[in-house]
Amino acid sequence: MVSALDPLTPYSDDMTFMERLTNLKVHIQIKSEMRRWEQMFWEAFNAKYPGFPTIAEIYNDLENMLNERNATVFFSLGSLAQSKDMPTWLKNDIISTFASFPDVTFIWKYEGDDIPSFETHPNIHYLKWVPQLDLLADRRLSLFITHGGMNSMLEAMYCAKGMIVIPLFADQQFNSKTIQRRGLGTIIERNHLNKKTLTEAIQTTLGNK
Repeated sequence: MVSALDPLTPYSDDMTFMERLTNLKVHIQIKSEMRRWEQMFWEAFNAKYPGFPTIAEIYNDLENMLNERNATVFFSLGSLAQSKDMPTWLKNDIISTFASFPDVTFIWKYEGDDIPSFETHPNIHYLKWVPQLDLLADRRLSLFITHGGMNSMLEAMYCAKGMIVIPLFADQQFNSKTIQRRGLGTIIERNHLNKKTLTEAIQTTLGNK
């Protein structure tokens, strides 16, 4: 029996009866929430943001970063859920994990101004904005750590990049299950994200490259 998939549930197209019921329930609930969500997104995208550096400056910086080591990893959680809002212990765990791979360059899309308070490591770079598709398309990029948003997932697939997916909300659970089922990446559930799980995922994914 074929089921219509709601992208906001964590199921694949192979569901049990109870998963089908849950899928239907979520679909009905989400439709009633759409107006409130649309208003929230409208207000967020119409806020005033500070100016960005020039494109030329960003591309020059990325070129240098991509040439530093044989392997480069890009870490971004998208535009709605931002890395700067993570708890401090989790930021420190991520930094410690990245630092434990001295032969790998990590480019972290990080939106906050508290970077000077971080422990510095030569293989970790923080950028407030990144031309994501261009970076994913570069042959020197080895791995993409992502929240699993639809655009990010499609861009990574188009560019044939392996993924570590940390689904946060909305359609990202569904997207991450699709990635895992197709053998395109691995999943770390957000409640299980720590130094141990991230280290193991990076080792496994880079080792399979």
